[in-house]
Amino acid sequence: MRICHVNLSKELRGGELQTVHLVQTLRHRARQRVVVRKHSPLHDRLTDLDFDGVEVLPVPNSPIAALRATAGSDLLHIHEGRSVPIGAARSLLGTPFLVTRRVLKAPTSRPSTRWCYRRAEHVVAVSQAVSGVMSRYSPNTPVSTIYDCVATAARARVDSSVSDNLAGRFVIGNVAELDDDTKGQRTIIEVARRLEFDIPNALFLLIGKGKDESALKLEAEGLSNIRFVGWTDRLADYYSAMDLFMFPSRTEALGSAVLEAMSLGLPVIASDVGGIPEIVQPGVNGFLIDPADVNAWAHRVEQLCEDPFLRSRLAQNAAVTAAAFSPEAIAEQYYSLYVNVVYGTTWAWPNLSPSKTRSESL
Repeated sequence: MRICHVNLSKELRGGELQTVHLVQTLRHRARQRVVVRKHSPLHDRLTDLDFDGVEVLPVPNSPIAALRATAGSDLLHIHEGRSVPIGAARSLLGTPFLVTRRVLKAPTSRPSTRWCYRRAEHVVAVSQAVSGVMSRYSPNTPVSTIYDCVATAARARVDSSVSDNLAGRFVIGNVAELDDDTKGQRTIIEVARRLEFDIPNALFLLIGKGKDESALKLEAEGLSNIRFVGWTDRLADYYSAMDLFMFPSRTEALGSAVLEAMSLGLPVIASDVGGIPEIVQPGVNGFLIDPADVNAWAHRVEQLCEDPFLRSRLAQNAAVTAAAFSPEAIAEQYYSLYVNVVYGTTWAWPNLSPSKTRSESL
């Protein structure tokens, strides 16, 4: 089976990293080609990893070039919305395609866009919340939910130097693009302001970059308990240094950073929006909070700072929750869907040891 992944994003964000994880996990199961934008961060990442048996085809920012690069495949997997017309065009030539949808907002209502989604054999949503949006948008297109996997960076070997530098602090972390309209970092700043003297050893870490970086830093000026880290490839080190993960997003399809934090055994307080309630169970592995209720955010931070036994229980349950979102478990679901679309049959992934794994199952 020849799978062609298409992701022409010019950025390297969650969806692109999920593409990398899927390609990596499937590299011994199917022949794969990845069509990417030339000189994009995704192109660079795949080139650096150099997966055996995976063909990476960089193309210019041209739909025609991308369409040509998809020739000879049994199935196209479109990983971002702007490439859906490429899948629709290829379907007219006899090759089926499916789409992974990673945002809560429905596609545009233009007739041409609706037609493209109707051409899809299947739409995969990363949460039940997104599934509902897409089922209403294109009611005749099959929609199912396959959650994102836990990023392998969160499970990597940890360097203790970051934790050593933060010793003695109660660290509340956030990993997200610095975009308050969607990620809600102003809530973190307000909670830090309220708790600066009540919890003197607390330190709020904001990891990420984005359009609001300068404005957020200006608002946090003068606060001794907040630190902007910027973007870093050492996420596992910072997660391991945290005592609590705070995720006050105003909208969220799923919240992959929440899963990453949980995979390293962090209790989570997160917004009760979008797909987040599908992974955070209040009182079990974290707490859900109205994104606009600053008092509630401050209360939970203070409560968890003062109650190590509650933190420990939530953390243990968080790690158990995250284990179900491994790259292998998610890739198995995608592979079963591929087989169903291409061959019209169901498929159960055999439990093969690495030494017995074949280069292609079908």
